[in-house]
Amino acid sequence: DNASGKLTYVDYSDVTTYVDRLATLLTAGRLSDESRQIIAKSSWATDYVYDGTIGPIHALSLLLTTPEFHTNNLAKKNGLVRDEYKPPENSNNSYKALVYIMLSGGCDSFNVLVPYTCNGTTALYDEYASERGSVKLDRNSLHVISAGGQVCSEFGLHGSLNNIHDLYTKSELLFFANTGV
Repeated sequence: DNASGKLTYVDYSDVTTYVDRLATLLTAGRLSDESRQIIAKSSWATDYVYDGTIGPIHALSLLLTTPEFHTNNLAKKNGLVRDEYKPPENSNNSYKALVYIMLSGGCDSFNVLVPYTCNGTTALYDEYASERGSVKLDRNSLHVISAGGQVCSEFGLHGSLNNIHDLYTKSELLFFANTGV
């Protein structure tokens, strides 16, 4: 009784119309005619082979690979062939990598990196402590790390993260906080 949606059915038998709908929804209509034809032709063949159950998914997958999906403006071909990629020569510098860790629960980011000294005061830490209540980290239990070019000149790192603290202080680790992931 409280549902705000309704069950509907969309007929996918006209693959051109389906691709056009996807193009409008996912590229704001920027999908080129050539890309639309390739997607429609491939999806129709897939639909034919799999008795109509996989074609719509295949069309969506193909659309997600187009340049129009990955840009906010028109993608235009210039007819030039790209040079073959040649990897750069070894610089003999020590190896560096970007490691992205996505934790699905189990890690409370506000209890990993805590505001410590911001604008020369502890006001932001005090606000953090007030908002977090019983789960706040005590200021005296934190590893203090310096940070330049932002409101907080120092952050507190959870006291159990000794290896992370060591890597950060040796400039071997960076934090990308609040990236909106």
